[in-house]
Amino acid sequence: MDKSTHNLLVTDARQKLPGILRTGCLVSQSLVADPIIPSHLKEDVLRVGSREKIVVSAKEVFEAYPSFVAKWTSLIDAVALDGIEDSDIDLGFDVTVLDDKRGGPIHKTMNALFRQFLSMQGKEYGKARLTTDHQNSFDAFLAFVLRRRKMKVQ
Repeated sequence: MDKSTHNLLVTDARQKLPGILRTGCLVSQSLVADPIIPSHLKEDVLRVGSREKIVVSAKEVFEAYPSFVAKWTSLIDAVALDGIEDSDIDLGFDVTVLDDKRGGPIHKTMNALFRQFLSMQGKEYGKARLTTDHQNSFDAFLAFVLRRRKMKVQ
């Protein structure tokens, strides 16, 4: 591969990475900073050359990260990990441009994701008795989602 082709591929990847990390989908760079990205503007991540949708199964994530398998296996009873669409989990902000002064978006996003996680289990925040087990399960869930997204861009 010549240098200009390599530079073009690197530039293309840099433009796509923020959207994939935030939503698990291809999103126009101009939309990544928006508070809400409509679902019709999210495109599937495709393999270069084949144009085939990249789908990373729970089994593949388990094999790539064996140290998490015990946590994720216990989570499967509560949440069907393969049934979670990446486009349904939006981190809510451009994770590639964070600084130490902007903790608000992170707190808001984590709270929204925790509520979404509870609803996947048929529980409602504020009405269900929450324990440290719920927090530990949420940590494992978030670790799964982020590692699956990482595998999408590798």
